Amino acid sequence: LGDDVTALPLTEELSFLQETYGEAYTEGSIPAEAYGLDEDIPTIVVPNLLVVSDAMSEDLAYEITKAIFENLDTLASVHPEAENISLDTATETQPVEVHPGAQRYFDEQG
Repeated sequence: LGDDVTALPLTEELSFLQETYGEAYTEGSIPAEAYGLDEDIPTIVVPNLLVVSDAMSEDLAYEITKAIFENLDTLASVHPEAENISLDTATETQPVEVHPGAQRYFDEQG
């Protein structure tokens, strides 16, 4: 982050966020190597979702989902957090529903 910025742990706010907004907020950490820090920083994490209109065609949603999962190495070369994108957790989107086109891709992958 540089000499002029300090990363602060944020976990003290976790219980308030969970009580107010639900269990989507959990404890995690920012890996030291992500920003050239000396140590991991405890923080609050929430899953990232790609949200689209339910009017999007099933075929387009399928192709977008396929493009993401078939190019994870490229995405990770842009930002290391993309290494955490996984088919194992891709459908954990509650309360947001998985688009039928994306679900078709996930079903094909087993």
